[in-house]
Amino acid sequence: MTERPVITYSVVYYQQGQDSSSVTLTVNAPTTTVMIGSLSKGTHYIVQVYATNTIGSSSLSNLLTTRTRIDHLVACRMETTVSSDRGAFEWPETMSDSTVNISCPNGPSGATANRKCTNNSTWESPNVTFCATSVISNRFRNISKVNVTAENVVSIFENLTDLVMSTTDAADQNTDNIRTVSAILNQTANLLSDPIIIMNLSSSELLM
Repeated sequence: MTERPVITYSVVYYQQGQDSSSVTLTVNAPTTTVMIGSLSKGTHYIVQVYATNTIGSSSLSNLLTTRTRIDHLVACRMETTVSSDRGAFEWPETMSDSTVNISCPNGPSGATANRKCTNNSTWESPNVTFCATSVISNRFRNISKVNVTAENVVSIFENLTDLVMSTTDAADQNTDNIRTVSAILNQTANLLSDPIIIMNLSSSELLM
């Protein structure tokens, strides 16, 4: 049986895990090399080859996995992002293929937001789920500055109750805010332990 000469060689390649977006490059025989451009740095690619003659095409070759090299590390640039409910985040210059953590603008204490700089030196979307919301944090901050007195104990308690009921986000249900609630309740308890103050308060005011 006479062998038919190869007419073309084809190279099929795609990023690992993205076979649906494969690219095919074809060269005419006897050329057996092909230059693939516009590849992402530091990325794994799958490569296969097949040949074509006048009868048809061969089966695909075995899978070859290769990773493009990183010529030099380029940092993601400093950037500010603003969350509609959690404040502004200042992301510092960060080296590629690494994750940076920054403090949450509204707390709670020790909580951080994080963001990854990919191996292509582009920012991924930030993760700010552990950060408290701006509105609730400001309300807790304001109420913590108020000194509970006989004149304002009822309104303070009502405001505190409304604030606690509004605190539905897990990040707002934090130790800092719990301490604020505890401090106000302690002030209220100490105030109402004075019989003179209780006598001065109307019965309706005591039904809190």
